[in-house]
Amino acid sequence: MTTPAQPPAAGGKKKPLSPMTVIIVLGVALAGGAYLLWRQRNSASSNAAAAAAPQPNNEDVAGQIATLQGEIGDLQSSAAQDEAAESGTGAPPPGGSPPPGGSPPPAHVPAMPASVHGSATGKTSIRLTWAKVAGATSYKAHVTYQGKAGPAQTVQGTSATISGLTPNHTYTAHVAACNSAGCSAATNGPVVKTPR
Repeated sequence: MTTPAQPPAAGGKKKPLSPMTVIIVLGVALAGGAYLLWRQRNSASSNAAAAAAPQPNNEDVAGQIATLQGEIGDLQSSAAQDEAAESGTGAPPPGGSPPPGGSPPPAHVPAMPASVHGSATGKTSIRLTWAKVAGATSYKAHVTYQGKAGPAQTVQGTSATISGLTPNHTYTAHVAACNSAGCSAATNGPVVKTPR
């Protein structure tokens, strides 16, 4: 008669780990230790480099800015003198006074004339009137017929009579305001018809 196999007694010997398992566990432990050591060294070298770096001195920075601003001012002044010399006007006189012989030229061309009116004064002439434009010293008035330029006139006042026209023609009047800086854009009208 056979007896059944007895289960192993409690507290018996455990099965040893396989060599492969031991190698994996040791590799993981060594890799973790190497990473921690590398991180600690990098942190220490970064802190040392930051401590050794020279800190900027606020007074030195302010002095450098002031020096650069002075150099920029010198360059701007030199450029203005060069531009004045090239244009032939020379440097402006001290104290902001106008140059000898009159007032300085205006900075801008005047505005385009407004309230321009026209009427035929005969079979071959048209009278134009307009409002005075601030800064204008003269006005150029001319007419066109079917897009072709006709007679013109330059005046100092606010009216002009254009002569030499053809009877029974419809003309478009154009007036521009001028000064020494140039002339404004010309008006495109009014339209005036000469009688038969």
